[in-house]
Amino acid sequence: MDVADRTLEKLAVFGSSVETSSLYVLLTIDSNTIDSLQEVDQIARALALSCDSTHKDISPSAALAGHVLDPTEKIIKALSAGYGRIDSLLAGLIAQRTDVARQGESGDDHCSLLSFALERCVESFTLLIESARKLEQAIVTHDESMGAGPTQKLDPPDGSVQSNAA
Repeated sequence: MDVADRTLEKLAVFGSSVETSSLYVLLTIDSNTIDSLQEVDQIARALALSCDSTHKDISPSAALAGHVLDPTEKIIKALSAGYGRIDSLLAGLIAQRTDVARQGESGDDHCSLLSFALERCVESFTLLIESARKLEQAIVTHDESMGAGPTQKLDPPDGSVQSNAA
């Protein structure tokens, strides 16, 4: 398996990972334990780092020349759906963090630690949104440079490009 095949395989798996990552935001909102918040924080940061790493793999890569990364736009749609859901759920997480921070002002150490853990989760999910958007844009830019843009799609059986424009 060459670099291009590994990158294509990584993208296919990664798109669905970001798409389902909004579940972690829901878990975070429902969680009141510092340990579970730290776990979710680590998962979100790992996904963001993977997005960044994959983005770097795509950016000017001779190994990917001639390869359309997302001919069906399945990966782009999964990334977009994932970061869109995370973004829409982030307001609830921020509200929860604000409420806990207010409780922590009374000197409750547990609330202070919980507030800090929630803040880290907000930062991690914000990083994930930004990283997923950059990855999405890198895929779109790469595929457009290969001639497969919004008005053109690859015909999977023979790999030729056919225009869908009227």
